[in-house]
Amino acid sequence: MKYRHLDFKPLRTFCTQVFRGYGFTEEGQKLTFPKAAGYIPYRSLITEQYENLLVAGRCISADNDAFAATRVQAPCMETGQAAGFAAAISIRDDLSVQKIDALKLVERIRKEGSFV
Repeated sequence: MKYRHLDFKPLRTFCTQVFRGYGFTEEGQKLTFPKAAGYIPYRSLITEQYENLLVAGRCISADNDAFAATRVQAPCMETGQAAGFAAAISIRDDLSVQKIDALKLVERIRKEGSFV
């Protein structure tokens, strides 16, 4: 799979949890489902305004459609784990969390046997 951004693959969401409601019709609620899973980019866990601030779980930056998938248990745990690894890399490499290499983060998460 190709990614548009280098930091686009650290964390995944689940396509079964993403849907978009378009209100109710005579037949009931109309939903559409994506054709593939989406991914949570590392940049959703950092802020531009505050150096070394990481967010995880339901606090990450996401639009309304993406939030449907990121708000549930597994992605919340994955973003929390990624934030913890990012903090460790930041301290080890003496860099702000905004400047760490997202690919190194992915490598570290995989090394620990976590799902990426």
